[in-house]
Amino acid sequence: MYLDGEWVENEASVASGPFGIIGRTHGRIWSGPVDFYGIVAAHIDDAVPHEAVSYLEAEEEITDMMDGEDDLFDAENDQHPGTGDDLLDHNGRVSLI
Repeated sequence: MYLDGEWVENEASVASGPFGIIGRTHGRIWSGPVDFYGIVAAHIDDAVPHEAVSYLEAEEEITDMMDGEDDLFDAENDQHPGTGDDLLDHNGRVSLI
């Protein structure tokens, strides 16, 4: 996570497989700014050495698993904070579930 001009290392990680030799769904987890919120940066990795190839596909997989309505928040983070380059298929929105 990019916070106050610095990268903050994730606190935990989840993945659809331990090695993901042929690719996997992967999420990095941080505790949120408020006790009852968490932050997950989900993405699809390609085969080893694991480069992110899609953010939206992973986000849709997670929101499809959750009950209830998902809500979108425009985080305005569709570009890399340091370079301004576009981030794959990231749309700058965050799903609140």
